[in-house]
Formats: sequence, structure tokens, C-alpha cells
Amino acid sequence: MLQQKSEFSNLKDLLSSSSKSYSDLSITFSIYNQIEDEDGQKIGSILMQQASLNTLNLILRSNHLNDPAVVSIAQGLKVCTGLQTLKLNFFDNSFTDLGVTELSSALQALNGLITLEISLMYNMFKTEGCKNLGAALSKLSNLQNLLLDVEQNCIGDEGVSALAVGLTSCAKIQKLELQLSTNKIGVDGITILSSALKNLKNLQNLDIELVNNNILEQGAMELVSALATCSNLEILNIDINRNNISDQGLQSINSRLAKCFVLKQ
Repeated sequence: MLQQKSEFSNLKDLLSSSSKSYSDLSITFSIYNQIEDEDGQKIGSILMQQASLNTLNLILRSNHLNDPAVVSIAQGLKVCTGLQTLKLNFFDNSFTDLGVTELSSALQALNGLITLEISLMYNMFKTEGCKNLGAALSKLSNLQNLLLDVEQNCIGDEGVSALAVGLTSCAKIQKLELQLSTNKIGVDGITILSSALKNLKNLQNLDIELVNNNILEQGAMELVSALATCSNLEILNIDINRNNISDQGLQSINSRLAKCFVLKQ
């Protein structure tokens, strides 16, 4: 029997639930637990029964998730092909490019997604994981809302460029939040990302965090120039602190923004 909505805060209750099929499922485990490989397999097994799932909120932040556990969860996600809303919070865990690659493979099967929020901040992946995540984004052409948080993973120019290539296929996006702080992104990376943002003609709301990178004034100007072509943009939040931009450069960037946009916020 399909249950409309259920929320679980621990694995024991999830496994003992009388209902095995849901349309709306929220799993939020307390932080600083240790999710073992076997626990990941159990979560994956539950997800494999969720072919009718429409919405999934899976919050496993700060739970020492490693690659084998993430691989099992990703295998379960591949079955959930009816998902329209997916929120994955894997902030502050211990998986690498392998885990992100398997998650990316699962995302490619979920091409009906309209809303995707994925937080991978404070993990241990780098360029290879981003290449596969970018490839997954390129398959999600129905996305309208995307939050992508890869802060503090040292993805570099190559990693952000791979994500940017994926974004170019997401032409329906209206709301986009990119958390890219502390990732060793330079002028080359931000230039390619800026080019990708030009393709998002339906973009209305953009929040982009680039703190503690190295995009310089040149990269910031590339970003502003690209956003000037997004004619439907109404809400814009940009944070480019600690990017080796002089005070004079910041004034020039702010002036350029003021000339380019008449925004609601």
C-alpha cells in the first residue's frame, strides 16, 4: 500500500515501518552518527522499493558516510525514476570521487526531476567527481530549481568547468544556487561558468557564492557581463569576497552591476 508521506529520524524506525512504499519520504538522521557500510545498504534497499516516490528528502550530514555506503544509496536511487523533487544533504562526510561518481550515475536516471538540492560540502572529492556530476546535470533538462553546494572540495577550474558544461543543458532553470567557495577557482574556471550562465534564459533567481577563490577582477567582470544577458533575472546575490580583488576593483564591479540590472533584490 502506498503511503502519502512519512518522516524518519533514525534507521530503526525506517526499517520497522509497516509501509514499504511512499510518495513523499523524508529521512533525517542525527549528526555525528557513524553510518556503516551495512547501514548504507539498508537505506539503499529501502529506496529500491520506492518506484512510486515523488519527493525524497535525505539528510545524512556529518555521519561519516564513506564510499561504500554512498554507492549503496546511489543504487537505490536509480529505481526512483518518478522523482520530481530530490534533496540530498551529505554535508561533512568522508566520501571521494567514487561516491560522487555513483551518485551522478543515479541522477542520470532521474530525468523527470524538477527540483534538485544537493549539498556535498566538506567531503573529499575533486575534479573527477565534478566531471561526472556535470555529465549528470546535462541529462536533467527538466530542472527548474537547482541548489548545488560543493564548497571546500578543491574542485579547481577543471571541476567548475565540468559543472558549467552540464548546466548548459538545463535551459529551464528558473532558480539557481551555486555554493562554490574555497575551491581554488580562478579566472579560467569562472569564465567558463559565466559562459554557461548566458544559456539560462529563463533564470529569475541566482545566488552564487565564490568566497575565497582567485577569480580576480577580470573573472568577476566576466561574470557580471554574462549575467547582463539574463534578461529575466529578478533576484541576484553574489559573494566574491577574498578573491584578490582590490577595493577599486570591487567599486568598478558594483558600478557595473548597478548599470546592468534593475532587480527586485
